[in-house]
Amino acid sequence: MEKKIDKPTDAQPGQIRLNRFLAQCGLGSRRHCDEIIASGKVTVNGVKISELGSKVDPARDRVEVGSTSMSSVRNLEYFALHKPRDCIVTRIDPEGRPTVYDMLKERGFDASHLNYVGRLDRNSEGLLLLTNDGALIHALTHPRFHIKKVYRVRIDRRLAQPDYVRMVNDGVESDGQVLRAALVDAPMKKHALVAGAYALDAPPGPATVAVRITDIMGGEAWHVCHA
Repeated sequence: MEKKIDKPTDAQPGQIRLNRFLAQCGLGSRRHCDEIIASGKVTVNGVKISELGSKVDPARDRVEVGSTSMSSVRNLEYFALHKPRDCIVTRIDPEGRPTVYDMLKERGFDASHLNYVGRLDRNSEGLLLLTNDGALIHALTHPRFHIKKVYRVRIDRRLAQPDYVRMVNDGVESDGQVLRAALVDAPMKKHALVAGAYALDAPPGPATVAVRITDIMGGEAWHVCHA
């Protein structure tokens, strides 16, 4: 039986908003969970819920999405991984290459219940977050939040002043796109051994963007690291 319930006016002890509960169960951001609720797919104790702002008691109420029970909240988990090169950020690679999940499983950690935050391409290394917090993933990856990503890129030549201007102001064209770096800095330019090392604030997207920018500037990217 389909029934639309009224939005509660007063929260009872132990109650939380339904969209927050669903987000904690790994269904995505709270906004996305609101869309699931509005679609009529959620039932609480057998009653279909379509009113946004409804509250539930995770310890007492039986929450289902379709035929899947969401009655128990998984503890939110956060892990920071240094992804090595030659490792794919995906769950299953159709070409059979090692993934970050394979690497962690070999080390005795099952991360199958976690999602990765953003991507690093195969030849890049550095910080990769893994979590089951859908709201955090949305906040860190959606372009409208303008979360800065910094990559340390080492190339085979020094950049001249016109290169900085082109990368930041003019941009470089690649596959019909104009790519720009928000900032390019050479924090270690005084050291001869790392004269080709630069910090590049990249636009939202995978580390491939940083590689494409430096490649187009006429330098081969030897090393790309998400700082």
